[in-house]
Amino acid sequence: MPKFHNRAADLYCTHPKRNRTCICIRLAALIGTLAAIFLMNFCSFARVCNTLRSQTLRLHIIANSDSAADQQLKLLVRDAVVRDCSRLFCNCTSLEQTQQIAAENLSRLQHTAQNTLQQAGCSYPVEICLTNMWFDIRSYESYTLPAGQYRTLQIKIGKAEGYNWWCVLFPSLCLPSSGRDTRQEATRVWGEDGVQLITGEPKYKFAIAELWEKLRDKG
Repeated sequence: MPKFHNRAADLYCTHPKRNRTCICIRLAALIGTLAAIFLMNFCSFARVCNTLRSQTLRLHIIANSDSAADQQLKLLVRDAVVRDCSRLFCNCTSLEQTQQIAAENLSRLQHTAQNTLQQAGCSYPVEICLTNMWFDIRSYESYTLPAGQYRTLQIKIGKAEGYNWWCVLFPSLCLPSSGRDTRQEATRVWGEDGVQLITGEPKYKFAIAELWEKLRDKG
């Protein structure tokens, strides 16, 4: 960072009685410089976050309740739906293509989830839709995704009052049978900057971005 130099401040500070004012001027200048550097850095961070959110399809499954039995049913539905999604999305190379196939197969995925519950002796209804959802900062495997609105394939089981489970359908991070290396797939979709951001950025940046997104939503 270049050394800050203010000739006017230096002249002003030659008088001994003005030392305190001089220190305040220099401190204010330093704070302003640091604030400008942080703002430029954060704006770059926010742009990558926006790109990442706009190129992601998440899967979100909400259990009937927090009981152990209902949570186990949620995991059974998760496994069945993820297997089905692996078959449906195995050849998808873009978010648009993935969303289109998901929209065309909502009935199939609903049937997969419903049939899984019935085989487990459960009669809970299942609701499924493609929607825009707010997510707080969440981590999946080695990735930490920023807060904000994401396109989401959401599945509600029964009353949908229990703890949820989520993953990333596109890029295909939770579709192991896709045969793709998850790091390579993430880099292909999000870019190297996006992958570096969600694997190595300090958590305070994500917290600031989350606060900013919440304020924008309320506005």
